[in-house]
Amino acid sequence: MVASLVARQSLAACLFDAQRMVTDAEEVERERLAVLADAAKRRRAVEMMAERHAEMVRVHDLRTDQASLDELATTSKARNAARGLA
Repeated sequence: MVASLVARQSLAACLFDAQRMVTDAEEVERERLAVLADAAKRRRAVEMMAERHAEMVRVHDLRTDQASLDELATTSKARNAARGLA
């Protein structure tokens, strides 16, 4: 009889410890998920800044190229005018 009570108490203690371990593991999981979610938000923000920067560089390059073409066209017109062709 005493042995069965001791066994029951031991089993109950093991069950209680197992439940506590599950609770602790769930808390650790929540904390890690929060860290990962925060990191994902920061990564997306950096990606968006990189996309904006790439677009700004592209626009700048297009404007620079257009300015060079405009200068060449103006220079060509000036040369032709000086020669009396235009």
